[in-house]
Amino acid sequence: MQGAGVNVVTTMHRGGYEKYGARMIESFLAHWPQNATLTVYAEDFSIPAIPGRLECFDLHASCPELVRFKEENTESWQRGYVDAHMRKNVAARLQAKYDFKFDGVKFANKVYAYCQHAKRTEARYMVWLDADTVTLKPIAPDFITDLGTGFVLYLGRRFTHSECGFMRFDMSRPNAGKFFEIMQNMYSSGEIYTLNEWHDSFVFDVVRSTASAAGLIDAVSISAEAVSRHPFIHSPLGQYMDHLKGDQRKQRGKSSTRDWGNEVFSRKLMRKLRLIEDA
Repeated sequence: MQGAGVNVVTTMHRGGYEKYGARMIESFLAHWPQNATLTVYAEDFSIPAIPGRLECFDLHASCPELVRFKEENTESWQRGYVDAHMRKNVAARLQAKYDFKFDGVKFANKVYAYCQHAKRTEARYMVWLDADTVTLKPIAPDFITDLGTGFVLYLGRRFTHSECGFMRFDMSRPNAGKFFEIMQNMYSSGEIYTLNEWHDSFVFDVVRSTASAAGLIDAVSISAEAVSRHPFIHSPLGQYMDHLKGDQRKQRGKSSTRDWGNEVFSRKLMRKLRLIEDA
């Protein structure tokens, strides 16, 4: 979209749209300022456009490199079933336990979408926002701009990988294109499979830290890094939005008392004894 100060980008499939994506779009249109536009890369379905506010591209038609990557990465171990290739019979392979940390294919949608859109957007700031995010109240016109300086603002965590449900990229920086080129090449080259984990957040951390150390980019975490459970709401974003990451938050429709750090001891004890669930 032309002339937009902030261009928010996301991906979703039809099932995700019905469960949470429609709410994400509706809350964006209701609460984000007019200088912000939303681009959805939809997985084999379409969403009606709203000129100047909402546009939709077919994910696979727009990202032929993603299609090629999926065609070349069809093994179970590349899709999160890491011990499947070690089993001797088909039945045992089918019982292999899924681990998202080793699903190089599922989270490639996100990476290829924002790397592709980086070539298309004319906005100063490109924001990645997961489709299971909901905006709860009007966002100030300068909120995204005033979050800070740096090529990428992200949600860092001290003892584990970053939470990449939100990232703000300053597309005016001289090495912006190089960052996205490196990021996509990690997938197209198969380099992700040499890392300790293969999901997009871990790959992002490797590229971010390496590019920062080389002086190519500057990256700034906007989260309270001591909070490892749910950094999204423990950042400036939490005053406007909630990230319904995981099945329980989606079912509940909001983050839990535990997420906010307001859980009293008696409730915490009962939860640990599995007498109650998060609320």
